[in-house]
Amino acid sequence: DLNWVRNLFAELIREPAGRRHSSFQLRHSDGTWRWVEAVATNLLHEPSVEAIVINYRDITERKRAEAAVLESESQMRALVTSLDDIVFEFDEEGTYLNVWTSNESLLALPKAEMLRRRIVEMLGEENGRPLAEAVKRVLASGQAENIEYPLEVVGGQRWFQARTSPILTADGHSRTAVMLVRDITRRKQAEQALREAEQQLRLVVNNAPITIFATDAQGVFTLSEGKSLQTVGLKPGENVGVSAFDLYRSLPVVEDTGAVTTGEAVIRRVLAGETITGITELRGVYFQNQFVPLRDANAQVIGLIGVANDITGRKQAEEALKHRLAELEAVNQVSTALRAAQTLDEMLPRLIDATLSVLGTDAGALWLYDEGRDVVSEAVSRGWLGVLTLSPAQRGEGIAGQVLATGEVYLSREFAADPRTRESVRAQVQPGWGGACVPIRSAQGIVGVFFVSVPLPRELTPNEVNLLTTLCEIAGNAIQRTVLHQQTEQRLRHIAALHAIDSAISGSLDLRVTLNVLLDQVRTQLGVDAADVLLFNPGAQMLEYAAGRGFRSNVYSRAQVRLGDGQAGKAALERQIVAHPDFRVNQPSFALPEVMAGEGFAAYYAMPLIAKGEIKGVLEILHRAPLTPDPEWLSFLETLAGQAAIAIENAALFDSLQRSNTELALAYDSTIEGWSRALDLRDRETEGHTRRVTDMTIQLARAFGLGDDDLAQVRWGALLHDIGKMGVPDSILLKPGPLTEDEWVAMKQHPTFAYEMLSPIRYLRLALDIPYRHHEKWDGTGYPMGLKGEQIPLTARIFAVVDVWDALNSDRPYRAAWPEDKVREHLRSLAGTHFDPQVVKVCLESEVLVSHQRE
Repeated sequence: DLNWVRNLFAELIREPAGRRHSSFQLRHSDGTWRWVEAVATNLLHEPSVEAIVINYRDITERKRAEAAVLESESQMRALVTSLDDIVFEFDEEGTYLNVWTSNESLLALPKAEMLRRRIVEMLGEENGRPLAEAVKRVLASGQAENIEYPLEVVGGQRWFQARTSPILTADGHSRTAVMLVRDITRRKQAEQALREAEQQLRLVVNNAPITIFATDAQGVFTLSEGKSLQTVGLKPGENVGVSAFDLYRSLPVVEDTGAVTTGEAVIRRVLAGETITGITELRGVYFQNQFVPLRDANAQVIGLIGVANDITGRKQAEEALKHRLAELEAVNQVSTALRAAQTLDEMLPRLIDATLSVLGTDAGALWLYDEGRDVVSEAVSRGWLGVLTLSPAQRGEGIAGQVLATGEVYLSREFAADPRTRESVRAQVQPGWGGACVPIRSAQGIVGVFFVSVPLPRELTPNEVNLLTTLCEIAGNAIQRTVLHQQTEQRLRHIAALHAIDSAISGSLDLRVTLNVLLDQVRTQLGVDAADVLLFNPGAQMLEYAAGRGFRSNVYSRAQVRLGDGQAGKAALERQIVAHPDFRVNQPSFALPEVMAGEGFAAYYAMPLIAKGEIKGVLEILHRAPLTPDPEWLSFLETLAGQAAIAIENAALFDSLQRSNTELALAYDSTIEGWSRALDLRDRETEGHTRRVTDMTIQLARAFGLGDDDLAQVRWGALLHDIGKMGVPDSILLKPGPLTEDEWVAMKQHPTFAYEMLSPIRYLRLALDIPYRHHEKWDGTGYPMGLKGEQIPLTARIFAVVDVWDALNSDRPYRAAWPEDKVREHLRSLAGTHFDPQVVKVCLESEVLVSHQRE
C-alpha cells in the first residue's frame, strides 16, 4: 500500500526513534490473499544510520485462528443466551469472571457490577457459601457436580439447580469453573404437590368405602389399603406378604358376564393379562371388584392391581329398586305425556289415558277445582264414567266433594252401593265397579280429584293407590304450571291489548278510530262474537251508536236507545253491569229486539262507561252461545270499559280544548289587529302600510324556511312593529317638517317603548324581535342596541328591508313614491351597511315585493 508508506515516511521523519504498526492484505504470487503485519522504525537520527526500516511478517494463519475463535465464541454466546438458564464462570476463589444469560432481569445486579465480585459477597454467607465450596471441590477434583439450593428473592423463596463443571486447559488443569444455574421452583412445587397428593390419596383411600390392593407376579400382596377392609375385620397393610391365592382360593366371584368362578381362577387369569370385573362376598360383605394386570415398560405382566368397592348397601337396595321400577316407568310414561302437552285441553286427555293405562283399567274421570265457585267439575272422563251426566260437586258433597274437603284418598269397594255417592247420580253408576278418588295436589293446594275405577273382584292394592297418589302429585304440579302459564299468556295478551288501546288513545284524535281498536281487542281477548259502543248524548238523554264489530248487518248502526230503556239503557241508568249469560234461562228485553233476533245472540253483557263520575256511554258484549265467564274475564271487561271511558273523555276534552284554543287565537288576533288599526288611524300618512308590510314579511319569512308556529309570531310582530310610537308625542310624530336632533332622540325611543309595552305579555314575547330590533343596522350603527350582523334576529332583518321597500314605493305628503328601479338600486346600495346582503338579494329576487307593488 504505497499511500500507507508515503504517509508513514512523513510521520516518522518528524519523530526520532518513532515506530508504527499496521496489518493489511496483499495478493500473493499464487493469486491468494495473505495477511501481512508491517512494523516501521525510524533510524534516521541514530549515528551512522540514515534509514527507515520496515519489517514484514505473514500473519495469515493467526488471523484465521482469531476468526475461528471469534466465530466459535459468537456461536457459544448465542447458544447460552438462547437458554432460560444463567451461565456463570468462576475462578477458584468463587469470583465472577463472566455471566451469560438471555434475560439480565434474572440477575441480582447488572452484569457489569457482578464481575470481579465473589459469590459470598453477592449472595451472603448463608446462601453463597455452599456454591463457593462447590466451585472449589469441582476445581480440585476435576469432576462436575450438581447442587440444589433455595434462595430468597423478590416475590418469595425460589429453588435453583446449579451444575458446576471445570474448564480444563491444554495441560489438563482446571483454573476456572462454569456453573449452569436453572430455576427449578416449578419442579420443586410439583414434587411437593405430588407428595401432598399422595398423602391426600392415601387419606381418601383409607377413609373411602373402597380397598385398593396389588400383588407381584406370584400373587403375593404388595399393597392393601382402604377403609372397607375394616368391615371384614382387617387392617390396612395387614395382607401385605400374604398370597392372594390363599385368600381368594375358594371365594366365589360373579363376573359381569354372569359367569360364576373362583377367586383363584380369577387371579390366575389376571396375571395372564386379562381384566376381570365381578362381585364377591366376604364375611357377609359384598364387594364390587375390578382386577387389572400390572405391566412394566415392556408390557410384561409383573402383578395385578385390584379395586374393591363395598356395595352391601347397594345390594340391599336392589330389591327396593325393583319394586320401584314399575312405579318409575309409570311416572315416566305419565310425565312424557304431560311434557308433550302445551295447553290444559291437550294435557288432561293425555294424563287420564296414560294413568289408566299404567293401572290397567279403562274407567276413570278427572275433575278440576273452580276456586271462584268452590266446586269441582268434571273435565275429562273415560269408560262408563264418561257416560254419566254430572253436575259440579260442592265442597263436602258426594265422593268428589268429600275428597276436596278433606284432602284424603277415598277408597270404595263399589261406587253404586257407597253411602257417599250422590243420590242424584246413583242410578247412573255402573254396578260392580269400585275404585279410588285421589286428590290432585299442587304446591298451592288441591287443584282437582282423580277417579279410577276397576271391576270387582279386583280392588286397587296399596301399591297401586300409592302409585296413583304419586301420579296425581305430578299431575297437580303440571296442571298448576299449565294453568299459570295460560294465565300468564292471557295476561300478557291483556297487557298488549291495553297497550294497543292506550297507543290508539294517545296517537289518534279520531274517537271512531280509537273505538274500533278497542272493540277489536274486546272481541279478541274476551273471545266474543260481537261488541259495540253506544255514546251518551246528554242533551237528548239518548245512547247513540258510535262503533261496532261482529254484527252480520249494519241495521244496529242506526240504534238509539233512551236512557233506562232496554238492557243498555238500564246499565247506563243504574251505572252497573247487566249480565245475561244464557238466553235459554232468561230472555232479556232489548230496545231493538228484531235486530237481536236476527243476529242469533245467546249471551249479552252491558258495561256502563263512566269517567269522573259521569256516564259516557255503554259497552255491549254479545255472543252467539251461552257465556259464563270467570272473575278474571269480568275484571278485564271492566278494565276495557275504563279504557273506553277514558278514550271518550279524552276526545271530548280535546274537542273542547281545540275550540278554546281557536277562540283564544281569534281573540289574540283581533286584539293585535285592533292595536294595528289604532296606530294607522293615528298616523294617516302610513295608512295601509302595516297590512302591506305584514303580508310581505310573512311571505318572505316563509321563503327563508320559517315554520307555521314562527310565522304566527312574525305576523304579530309585523302588525305591532310601530306600537312604540304610541309613546312618541304627536308634535313629533305628526310634524310635517324635518325633526330636530332632540326630536330624533325622542323618536328613536319608540323600539324601547315597544319592548316595555309588549314584554310583560307572555304570548307576545317571541314576537318582540320586529318591534324592538327592526331599526338595527347590519354595520352596527342602528338603534336601540347597536346590534351588528347576525346578532340582529333574522325576522327583524327581513322586516327592515320590507319596511323601507314599502315606504319608498308609497306616496307621502312630503314626497311622491319612487320608481321601482330607483328603490331597488337604493336597497342594493345599502346592502352590507344598513341591510343584510343575503336578505336584500332574496327580497329583490322574490316576486312578493313586485306583486305587492302592483296591488
